[in-house]
Amino acid sequence: MTTRIALLRSVNVLGKNMIKMPEAAGDVQRVKMSITMHNNWKSLIILVSAIALSQLSFKSNKQPETDPNAEIVKLLQARLDSLTGNQLVPGATLSVRFNDGTNISLASGLADVENKIPMKPDDTMFSGSVGKTYVAAVVLKLYEQGLIDLKAKAIIYLQDTDWFQKVQNAPEITVEMLLNHTAGIPEYVYQKELWEAIKENPDKEWSVEERL
Repeated sequence: MTTRIALLRSVNVLGKNMIKMPEAAGDVQRVKMSITMHNNWKSLIILVSAIALSQLSFKSNKQPETDPNAEIVKLLQARLDSLTGNQLVPGATLSVRFNDGTNISLASGLADVENKIPMKPDDTMFSGSVGKTYVAAVVLKLYEQGLIDLKAKAIIYLQDTDWFQKVQNAPEITVEMLLNHTAGIPEYVYQKELWEAIKENPDKEWSVEERL
């Protein structure tokens, strides 16, 4: 009998955790801090996995507990707190869901550095490419259920959407190409027309369809 994490919903980080070569001697300390942060995030993931596997021992302990997850929350919060409060990671949230439906949602650091507003577990942040992982997982589950063909043209499933018709080579793109980034769709943020439009109307809120 084993217990594992059903879903690690998010480990969202406000700020970038990139490791760069120093451009000057004064940047060495920043590189060291970045490497340390990278290792700390790895240790947090290992800690979450270890806690998930240890759930069996928590359940088998028949001694009454006020909050069976109190110790887990304490460990995760301490680790999360060790990652925030600096220029690289001013704030972060962590949410874990176990097979039995138990949820743990934590926050640390600041959501707004300038105004000193604390981060809350339900605060939203720009997730960047994290969403690609979840989309891929959902598509593969649909594939397991026989509801989608990875080799099929994506337009079969997106034929009712106007925006996909405008994508370059849309009729030839397969689901698999979209998943492994070989569809040849250009990144919109590099398009000159986009930046010209932003310059003309900097306060405009762009819809998903417009960005695509």
